[in-house]
Amino acid sequence: MASSLVSVWLLAIAIVAMQNAEPVTLWFLTFQSVPIPFGFVFACSVVIGLLAGGLWQIVFPANSKKKTRRPPNRDRV
Repeated sequence: MASSLVSVWLLAIAIVAMQNAEPVTLWFLTFQSVPIPFGFVFACSVVIGLLAGGLWQIVFPANSKKKTRRPPNRDRV
């Protein structure tokens, strides 16, 4: 399942990269990057997003054991 998901992402990146082959320039505040292909920017964004999602699951794991309330003990009076 995971390998098919990765292959779909790689196919989407390849299609988008081929359709948008012209270089783009990134700006952050006053800093400007060298012109790099859009496909490379897109691929790096996907990788950063996957890594961030993986780290998020490590730092904040899902609570698999839900706490249930025990019914009151009716034997005590």
